Amino acid sequence: MIGKELSPEEIKRIEQMTDLIKEERYYELLGVGPDADYADIRTAFKSLTRKWHPDIFFRRDLGEYDRHIEHIFMMITKAHRILTNPEDRKEYDRTHVIDRVEVKDADKSRQTRRHRHGKRRRERERRRTSSNEEKQSPKEKVSLRKQKILDEVRKNIDSKSNKAKQFFEIGKRQLEEERPMQAAASLQVAYKLEPKNKEYKELYAKARKMARSAKAFEIFASAENAENYSNYTDALKLYRKAVEYEVDDARAYARLAYLIQKLDPDARETIRLMQIAVKKSPDNPEYHCILGEIFAAEGLGLNARREFNKALELQKNYDRAKEGLKNI
Repeated sequence: MIGKELSPEEIKRIEQMTDLIKEERYYELLGVGPDADYADIRTAFKSLTRKWHPDIFFRRDLGEYDRHIEHIFMMITKAHRILTNPEDRKEYDRTHVIDRVEVKDADKSRQTRRHRHGKRRRERERRRTSSNEEKQSPKEKVSLRKQKILDEVRKNIDSKSNKAKQFFEIGKRQLEEERPMQAAASLQVAYKLEPKNKEYKELYAKARKMARSAKAFEIFASAENAENYSNYTDALKLYRKAVEYEVDDARAYARLAYLIQKLDPDARETIRLMQIAVKKSPDNPEYHCILGEIFAAEGLGLNARREFNKALELQKNYDRAKEGLKNI
């Protein structure tokens, strides 16, 4: 039975979202500003997916707007992926945010003026220095050149140290704001400038681990989305990638094992993945049963029996485990 038609307000919102997509205005599509951080974008994305998921419109009379809703949901996901990836966001801002380009052009003009003033000042200093050097003895000239070299070295060291400290403080603040990907990029600069600084090294390692975990979660979410739409080939690739990033969610390993069994059977690989899933979620009786069934199919009865018994320890009278034991 077909449900009620879309209201004029809903149609207007669909058309507004479609216009934003056509113009690739991803910040407005997600309802955030250009300076939004990772947490803001993530929160907006979660809210929008609950509002625009095609399942929300199930059994509604959508008419010609059916494909628009699915496309909106896909583009919300794309906008989230681009704006939460530092490199992709940087490229997007470079090509789409016009006001920032104008600011850069204004900065460039100011820099040109400063360069001209600085050039004239350096030329006056050079003439004064040349005049003074003509009055100096050879020994004094050598001493002066050595001093200049030492001053330049100290200046470079101080500049490098100050720059490293600036990036460290930025990265530290980004970590506090729960923006691990941006923090990892900032702290990497600080660490490269001063690789012997233990504090920089330790915080960079922490941020890199957190960024990797955030990236793994993002890939895992995309894999689940692909599987929900029965796009099993893409889901398989994305689950593999999430596992490569060592995602901490046991479901990623279990779903990957399932899709491998479904699309490209490999008993050894599915056993390995389910063992990881069981290790990450040892109190899940279903995972023990799945592993037991794979063992049984490969003729590994003792291993299968162990997993089924473990499932029964976790959940008494669990039918799947009892059935598995009966079939060994």
